Amino acid sequence: GIVPSVLFSNREKYKKISRRTVVANLIDGKLCFLVTDTLLTGLSLQELPIILGGIGARDALNFDGGGSTQCIAKLNDFYLDIEGRDRVPVIVGVYPRY
Repeated sequence: GIVPSVLFSNREKYKKISRRTVVANLIDGKLCFLVTDTLLTGLSLQELPIILGGIGARDALNFDGGGSTQCIAKLNDFYLDIEGRDRVPVIVGVYPRY
């Protein structure tokens, strides 16, 4: 994908660390969901393309993030629950094909 050059300007809003929710299409055709859970482990918009490029993202979509970032993931014995601070009226559900 192409990263807009404005992300690498000196504007403070692109440097701000925040919770992020991102879905990315990887080079190998897999779909990847990236969710950060706190401000301490959040990402800036400048860091986001670096991380996504490192995992092989071809295209990505950054959702609203911030307090609305939340995730529940269950896969075999793996369970992850990231609670959001804000109520969210819409969710994205992903289920395996059988």
